[in-house]
Amino acid sequence: MGEKFEIEISVESIDISKVLSCFKEQDLCRIFSIDNWNYENETEILSDCDLNFILDTGKIVQVYSENLRNGIFFEKEKHNYRCSLFFECTDDFSDKTILSYKDQVSDLVIKHFAQYGILYAAFGCEMLISEDKELFAKISNSHNVYMWLTSDKFFPLPGYEYIKKDSYTLFIKKEGQTK
Repeated sequence: MGEKFEIEISVESIDISKVLSCFKEQDLCRIFSIDNWNYENETEILSDCDLNFILDTGKIVQVYSENLRNGIFFEKEKHNYRCSLFFECTDDFSDKTILSYKDQVSDLVIKHFAQYGILYAAFGCEMLISEDKELFAKISNSHNVYMWLTSDKFFPLPGYEYIKKDSYTLFIKKEGQTK
């Protein structure tokens, strides 16, 4: 079993059913709700439930493939929503592999999530995303993130190169950076 390639996206709004319809090829069919990340009150739910209603009651919605190796988590933050996609990868998946797919994964996020008001997206393996509210601090204090996509105006970010994509900035970790 390999690492998990992850994409964490923070958006202003979300329509879970529409997002899931974009990922039909991933065979996402098992849906659970939990009260918190301690997995308290884990409940398997039916796909025809109003998943946004469940999310807005403060629960975390988890959607998995049949083998539980790929999936999407949805969580409501104070005024925004967090969507975390994860896919099992081969053992040799690395930052170089991620960077070779930078256009495809950033285009995927823009295509399927721009309508929800992307605040940021982080791309990496086994990421640890900082809880800092200010984006520059969040980026600086996160680990194993190889790329960031943001709608914020450009700001210089040490250790990263950048590319403009549509109305977004894609920050790409320079080779040899450790954090």
